[in-house]
Amino acid sequence: IVVMPVFSGKKRIAWTANIAHWPALGGMAPGGISADATEIFQEGLQLPVIKLFNQGKPIQSVIDIIISNSRVPQYTKGDMWAAIASIRVGEKRIKDISEKYGRDTFEKSVDLFMEYGENSSLDSLKKLKNGTYYGEDYLDNGKKIQVKVTITNKEFIVDLRNNPVQDTGPNNASYDGTVVSAQMAFKGVTSSDFICNAGTFRPLKVICDEGSMFNPTRPAAQGIYYETEIRSYDLIWKTISHLNPDKSTAGSFASICGTFMGGTHPDTNEPFIIIEPQIGGWGASAAGDGMSANFSAFHGDTFNTPAEIHEARHGLYVNQMRLNNQEGGEGKFNGGKGIIMDYRVRSKNAWVSVAYTRSKTLPWSLNKGREGSANYIEVIRKNKKIEKYSVVTGLGLEPGDIVRIYTGNGGGFGDPKKRNKEMIKSDLQIPDWITEMKN
Repeated sequence: IVVMPVFSGKKRIAWTANIAHWPALGGMAPGGISADATEIFQEGLQLPVIKLFNQGKPIQSVIDIIISNSRVPQYTKGDMWAAIASIRVGEKRIKDISEKYGRDTFEKSVDLFMEYGENSSLDSLKKLKNGTYYGEDYLDNGKKIQVKVTITNKEFIVDLRNNPVQDTGPNNASYDGTVVSAQMAFKGVTSSDFICNAGTFRPLKVICDEGSMFNPTRPAAQGIYYETEIRSYDLIWKTISHLNPDKSTAGSFASICGTFMGGTHPDTNEPFIIIEPQIGGWGASAAGDGMSANFSAFHGDTFNTPAEIHEARHGLYVNQMRLNNQEGGEGKFNGGKGIIMDYRVRSKNAWVSVAYTRSKTLPWSLNKGREGSANYIEVIRKNKKIEKYSVVTGLGLEPGDIVRIYTGNGGGFGDPKKRNKEMIKSDLQIPDWITEMKN
């Protein structure tokens, strides 16, 4: 996270910030993510709040510390300066507004905007049925997670107490991350199509036990925080989405499906690292089929990397990318389709790491629909041996090996026997879209 104060005269009136992934900032495994980590010190460089610039000039010693801890320093340097450029643009635009309308008007407008966000949430809460709602789900390791959501006209309380203690590995999410999960679910069931600012979430309260997987204590590892956050988001959504029937959905593939690959580029002899989230199937609803080949609801604005970029920059081949034709997600309205994608390795010292969830506990269905399907990978060795993983760190790969990714289909809605005949006819006519490169 890179942040910058914005001043009007000598008074700070705002902050600009950029939060983004920088690849491979140290840690025990390339890419910075290891399913084997047991403490945060193994997961990469840690910096407290520290100045990167002083009076507008870069502090080179701090920059050197950051760059020297990266396995791909050229990428890290580019990411750093891109982040700096973005917050400088933000600073300029805020200053322009403040100078145009005056500092007092700007500050009053910010306060009013926050109140506007709060009032929109309170108006939405009044439309929901007051009460306390209990929900539960299961992790792939069989552990139960649970939530109690209490809704009044003034508050939306998410109680995540009595959940598993913090993981001995990296499957923990900070309290702040858990709050973001709750914010996503809160926004989805209240005013998802309206403004979003800090005021929007004033009615939201989140309670967690300290030392739990949703609020771990230092030095707990947290590298796979994103999957733990999705689990809490999915749990809350499953519990409350029925309160707004127009927005209620079956479960989605609900995993970042972060795929980390790397090695030495066979053409340039330079190291490369892929950090690629995957797209999958969303749950169906009373309104229709779920969306296919989309990033998870928790993921935000993300784009997948084109095959041509992977092949040029990362020294591997993308043999295929197509919709997942496995069973799962059938209903009156079908869950969206996940994908099947093949990376064919060219590097001699390549590796892959993944940490997928929803590999055993499948996306839930609604109203007699069928559960969705699982997230996992297959490693197809050049001798045709097939290995299956949902979690693995630094698995060695050889030229000719294929990493085949399966992302899940979303859950179905309604009895499959009640699917409209025209929709069935359309299903049967859809070609098995596939782009495949022959050897």
